[in-house]
Amino acid sequence: MKNVALILVVLLLIGCNKENGENQVPTDDYRDKFIGSYQCTKTGVYHCGDSIYHYEPVDLVVTVTKKHDSLINILDAVLKINKNGEFGGLYPDSAPDYHGFGGYFINDSIFFNTHQGGLGCFTAFDYEGKKYK
Repeated sequence: MKNVALILVVLLLIGCNKENGENQVPTDDYRDKFIGSYQCTKTGVYHCGDSIYHYEPVDLVVTVTKKHDSLINILDAVLKINKNGEFGGLYPDSAPDYHGFGGYFINDSIFFNTHQGGLGCFTAFDYEGKKYK
């Protein structure tokens, strides 16, 4: 009788593990459509007191990767992203140099900006790009 009870407990534990997500096919991750490399143009401005410097536009590749649950990584910054493709709000300790970082995806394009600086001086960059096909 003890053996039967032991077998039932083992079977129950095995059954519970399968119900809790083991051996199940993962559901679609809404971030998948945003992940990839984007050919971007970066423009920006440096402002300090009465001085303003406009950076020349630069073409570069920006890579977007997944990071943990509902987070993405762009330019070494870890950001929260929603199902509509809007992102921002730096994940704690991910990129201490940024004081602001946010943007959005539309179809195969990305638009975002970054802000760095303090004590009256700042640098702001805008990025616009299309996903590689």
